[in-house]
Amino acid sequence: MAVWIKEGTLGTLKPKMRKAHGRLAALYASKGAELYVTRRREYAAGSLPGSLHYDGNAEDILDRAKIVTLKQIKKVLGSDYDVVEYEWGFHVEYDPA
Repeated sequence: MAVWIKEGTLGTLKPKMRKAHGRLAALYASKGAELYVTRRREYAAGSLPGSLHYDGNAEDILDRAKIVTLKQIKKVLGSDYDVVEYEWGFHVEYDPA
């Protein structure tokens, strides 16, 4: 199981997001693919105030080929995680309701 983290990607994840990261890595590995993390705690243009990236409760996954689906990610993570699909991949955050 390989995980790639983009150069310049900063910070560590909080425990619940580390757990999600492990589940995502396993999901991608089950598809014979590698997990590519493009953002964790660093500032990015267009970030919304209150972004969960800054406190370690979010990360972005690069997956333009859509190796996994939004439905698959939501299934392995459960209802305490929000997942947003973009053209470039997925934004995943721990945000229990």
